[in-house]
Amino acid sequence: MVSFIAVVRSLCIFLVILTLVLAVTPPNVIQCPHLCGCPSKTLVICEGKVDKLTYIPRIPATTRKLVFRGNLVPEIYRDTFKNITFQSGNRVEILDLSNNGIVFISTMAFSKLTYLKELDLSKNYLRDPDGLQKALVGLRFIHVHRLMLHHMDLGDDSIPSNLFEPLTYLNSIQTIDMSDNVLNEFDFQTLVNLTSLEELILSSNRISGLTDKSFDGMNLIKTIDLSSSNFQDFVTFSEDIMSTLLPKTLEILSLRNSILGNVPRFNSSNITELDLSENKITKLHLEDIANYPSLRVLNLNSNRLTRISEGTIPPSIQDQLIAVGFADNPLLCSCDIAWLHNWMVKEPLKFLTMGTQIECLSEETGSFILLEDYKPTNCGSISHVTLTITIACCVIVVIIIAVLIFCYRKRIKLFCYVCTRKRGGEQLVLSDNVGI
Repeated sequence: MVSFIAVVRSLCIFLVILTLVLAVTPPNVIQCPHLCGCPSKTLVICEGKVDKLTYIPRIPATTRKLVFRGNLVPEIYRDTFKNITFQSGNRVEILDLSNNGIVFISTMAFSKLTYLKELDLSKNYLRDPDGLQKALVGLRFIHVHRLMLHHMDLGDDSIPSNLFEPLTYLNSIQTIDMSDNVLNEFDFQTLVNLTSLEELILSSNRISGLTDKSFDGMNLIKTIDLSSSNFQDFVTFSEDIMSTLLPKTLEILSLRNSILGNVPRFNSSNITELDLSENKITKLHLEDIANYPSLRVLNLNSNRLTRISEGTIPPSIQDQLIAVGFADNPLLCSCDIAWLHNWMVKEPLKFLTMGTQIECLSEETGSFILLEDYKPTNCGSISHVTLTITIACCVIVVIIIAVLIFCYRKRIKLFCYVCTRKRGGEQLVLSDNVGI
């Protein structure tokens, strides 16, 4: 009898301990999935470098960012995400689905990813021209902030006017990256109702022009990247249109590698970063940089500048710049850039920030030397060119005066005769020997 009671007592104690253990142990504890890495408790990386996954596995409940790229999931449906939805105990905020060979995405595929804030579909090639439009419908009631759509072979037929309409319901989208596609005549009005948009990246496309209405309605946009486009120059726009073409809120503008021959005079008072590198700009005019009074970063690397005259960058802008680039230009070592040499010696960090040192072509050696090693001499005195021009002008003036005297010598002789007779009080006698 005593032994039976002892057994019952031990069993009760065991049950109590088991209950306590279960109470303090979180349910559904999931380890890092096979073929994936978990550098932190909030990050899971499933990158198919060797073995490619054909499904999205279950992930720890603490995961906030899932990088699932380089695998093989050609078709995406709502059930594709059954292991990472809120219903399965997850709150994924950042989802990278790039380079998974995706060719089809069902209309409501993303509808259950309630906490999603950033979605990357890059390097997938949807087979239907309207495939992207259908895919975005599932984001209608999700607060997505960033949408990455680069390297997707998107053409003009893939971008209907209502492409981003699903994102206007909650209007939380802040960044859209559509770089490295094949867009030619991108209709910026497809973005007009995205009132929270702050960053637009359209670099490495084939966009060849803007209109005076391109950025209408983008009242919060801060960054526009149109690098590697085909703008050449904005010669078709009047000065009035140029002054109002860009949104007033714009702070960062990149027109790198856009075949520009001149600095566009947008007259934007809020731009702080301007990238005009890798263009064909040959000359800086006095008004070019003055149109950007708030400028803090200026990149003119890899252009065709040979001279940069003092005054092209106003002193007020020089003082506020934190980074400036003139590298990879065929600058000539002359007095025209002596001021630039002095500025570089005085504030070298502003130039080193761009990563490449500035060189100029020495007339003495015929080779390029570092601008900081260039020693300007006799730049305070009159240059040979200025002296030659001055002497030539004086000679021309003397010749003109001599010709005039010869042509009007008789009139001059008469004038002198009249003045002499009047001064002596004598009566003027004009004979045939004094011609007029």
